[in-house]
Amino acid sequence: AFCAAGPPPEGGRRVWAAFLSPAAGEALESWEALAATPEPAGFGEAVSRLSRGYLLPRLLFRRGQYVEAATAFSTQAVRAASAPDGGSAGAEGSKTRLLEERISALSLAATAAKAAGSDGAARLGADFIRAADEQAQLARLQLGVVLELERLGAADPAVPGSALAALAASKGVPASSLAADLASQAEAAAGSLLELTAVFKLAWDAQLWSASLAVLDFAAPHRAYPEYVDFALQQLLAPATADGAAPAPWSEVRAVVARLRKAHPTDYVFCLDTICALLERRALTEPPASGASGAVVSLLSPASGAVRPDVSWGGLYACYAGTHHCGRRMRALWEESPATQLHLLGSLVTLLRGWLEAARSSADEMRRLVSAARELAIAGDLDAHIVRLGGDLASSPSADLAPRLHTDLRDLRAALSALTRS
Repeated sequence: AFCAAGPPPEGGRRVWAAFLSPAAGEALESWEALAATPEPAGFGEAVSRLSRGYLLPRLLFRRGQYVEAATAFSTQAVRAASAPDGGSAGAEGSKTRLLEERISALSLAATAAKAAGSDGAARLGADFIRAADEQAQLARLQLGVVLELERLGAADPAVPGSALAALAASKGVPASSLAADLASQAEAAAGSLLELTAVFKLAWDAQLWSASLAVLDFAAPHRAYPEYVDFALQQLLAPATADGAAPAPWSEVRAVVARLRKAHPTDYVFCLDTICALLERRALTEPPASGASGAVVSLLSPASGAVRPDVSWGGLYACYAGTHHCGRRMRALWEESPATQLHLLGSLVTLLRGWLEAARSSADEMRRLVSAARELAIAGDLDAHIVRLGGDLASSPSADLAPRLHTDLRDLRAALSALTRS
């Protein structure tokens, strides 16, 4: 009853505070002593938690009443924020504290439902655990967006070249007013659980591309939005720069790619066709400092160790084999000028050399390479490229590359043919 009663009246509050005071014995000797006892540190937070129903589900869980606990945790997670007599909703802790408590409550609701077993599932509904887990995951994404909005809102509007300044310029508004607006959005978003579309809109409108991709990845089992994924990847890997502004260095691009792969190991967000095309386009216009041919393949290949989990050699090959294997983005590159095609053939040479080296040191990779060589007709692909290198590509403005690539591809074709015959 105490845990479910809500904020205590003033007299009850005094008694409760006295019990929690370090000098509890003396404070309870008389009303005068009780009235003179100051509230202990953190007592306002304790009253606030009681008023928010924080204690009841935990008591039920401790008693083993898992179905009731799951229901109470779920109710606590969606309860509207309030400012009870025990203190305001944000009286102590960060502005995101209540949102963090909601996430905790949803996770505990799922934990309690699992502890309830099959009988609990029948009483709570077969979908209860999945729904609670999904709500908790979405709430974590919401928290990430709120923290990013807070960071932008707290930025100094006078600093040129900052993320806030770039966002303000793209929207055509003063940075100072945008900062205030973002801070207000963050505070409002921290107050309750939002629907998926609202979380995505907050992230997208603020040009939080990594957060937007995380929301799109979460939504993928229900509905895919490849055009939004494609656009967000472009903003992260090859954004347009203001006149005279230097593009991000390749070291920063490599770090972004590594983070993307770690966060999104599936093909939906980490779409090799899009990522290879964006990076190759950048390599054509802003070559890496090393100037090495095949820099993009070297970054993405399993041999580099730069991205984890590993990208498959076969998946990379599909991007660089030619127009008949790759997707829309890489096909557009392959259909460009002879100079671009020679650049991509240089990347193909780097890829096949790396794949052969990996296969020679791993029996599993050798089996995959031999299987791919047969299924994808890699020898036929190389024959077609070799013919073109001796024909129309030999007369291109970058024709000095053609003889070397011609020799390299002939050598690689011979090595692959020897493998498939063995």
